[in-house]
This record gives sequence, structure tokens and C-alpha cells, in this order.
Amino acid sequence: MGAYDRAVAMERHDIAMERWQAARLKRLLKAAQKRKERVSKKVREARKDFPFEQNPS
Repeated sequence: MGAYDRAVAMERHDIAMERWQAARLKRLLKAAQKRKERVSKKVREARKDFPFEQNPS
């Protein structure tokens, strides 16, 4: 493999790794957003079930 072929292969590998990392980060972000939504929903439901004001002042 010549220097040019090696450089082309390295560039293709770098591009593939960037795409993989971008997809991975998107999945992690989506999962975090879903977790936040689930927690927020539980908090809203818990507050709805609690008949008294949390802050009595």
C-alpha cells in the first residue's frame, strides 16, 4: 500500500469514526431527554396526587 492509499484509507476511517461518534452522541442525547421526560412526568403526577401546597409560607 502506497503513501497515497494509506492517506486515503486513514481519511475514510476518520470520516467513518466521526459519523459513528455523531450517531452515538445523538442516541445518548435522545436517551437523556427521554429520561428527563419520564422523571418530569413522575414529578407532575406526584404533585397532582399531593393535595397540600409544598411551601406553607
